[in-house]
Formats: sequence, C-alpha cells, structure tokens
Amino acid sequence: MRILGIIPARGGSKGVPGKNIKILVDKPLIAYTIQAANNAKLLTDVVLSSDDNDIINCAKNYKIQIPFKRPKELATDESPTILTVVHALNFFKNMEGEDFLQLLQNSLCLIGNSSVGIRECAYLGVPVINIGSRQNRREQAENVINVNYCQEKIEEAIITALDKGKSIPSTIYGEGNSGEKIAELLGELPLQFHKTIMY
Repeated sequence: MRILGIIPARGGSKGVPGKNIKILVDKPLIAYTIQAANNAKLLTDVVLSSDDNDIINCAKNYKIQIPFKRPKELATDESPTILTVVHALNFFKNMEGEDFLQLLQNSLCLIGNSSVGIRECAYLGVPVINIGSRQNRREQAENVINVNYCQEKIEEAIITALDKGKSIPSTIYGEGNSGEKIAELLGELPLQFHKTIMY
C-alpha cells in the first residue's frame, strides 16, 4: 500500500520571513521536516508542496519528490490546508489496485456514474449513488441508489445511503476468483495443434 506524506511549505511567512530555509544549527529548518518524513517507516512517498522557488531549490538538496509548484492562490494566509492536499493528490492519480480497493472498502459511499460503483462496490457492499443513465443497462445489486441530476434527489440519496450503511456483499459480478475459474476452464479444454509445412 502507498502512503503519501505531504510537506506543505509556503513562502511569505509573516512571523519569521523565510523561516523554512533559515539555518537551524547546521541545516535549513525544512531539512529537519524532510528527514523526519523520510525516516517515517509508514510513508512510502514524501512530496513537498511549495509556491516558493527558494524553498524548492533548498529542498532539492535533500531526498524529496517535488513533482509540482503550488499555485499562489493555494499559498495565502487564508488558504485551507485541505486544498493543498487535494492539489498534491492530483499528481498521484495512478493508484495500485490493492490501494484502490482498500479505499473503496473504507468509503461511506461512492457518488457518480462509474462502473466501479456497479461492479466492485457490489462485491464490497459499499453504498453507491448512481447519477444519470450511463449505467442503466447493467445489472445492479442492492447497494445502488439511482438518481437523476437533481441536486435535491442526490442529497436525499446520500442521506439514505449513509443511514442504511453497507449492504450485504453481492456476487452478481463474480466472487473475486475469475482468474482461477478461467485457468481451470482452460485446463479442461483439449489442446489442438495445427501443423503447417511451408516450402
């Protein structure tokens, strides 16, 4: 499982200007944070989120990923930290299958019109608010609540799903052992060889 550590370090500090790159004993303040994050055994990735070129250049001297520069609008005194986290996550969209399923399994509900809500969430029993007609022709388990694009209906469905909680897992799309079944069927098929000689 990947666990991402995000170090938010914006420029423009009012109390101590340039505090992230101020030398403390023998290295910049930001270096202590980076080293502590890198030493954390549970973190698989550590990234820096900064809008400041001096902080970014300083951090490059230490072992840290800097896949982006944070937009200025997310680096003000009023900017909520959660928006910084969401911005960072946009650069880590590719998720391992196991991590994705764990995230789904621990979700209170899924909202949208993805086939994940119809297939995987059925097996996991996760409540789904299926919006629109995109998935209408697919067989659905009891975990799905279908709604149109009406905000009021979506809100009502979310409340219903949260009140109801998880459903009994459904196997309408399989029991999670499709690979084994396919291998078993292939093992039972007679092998046929067709030999062609060309001159």
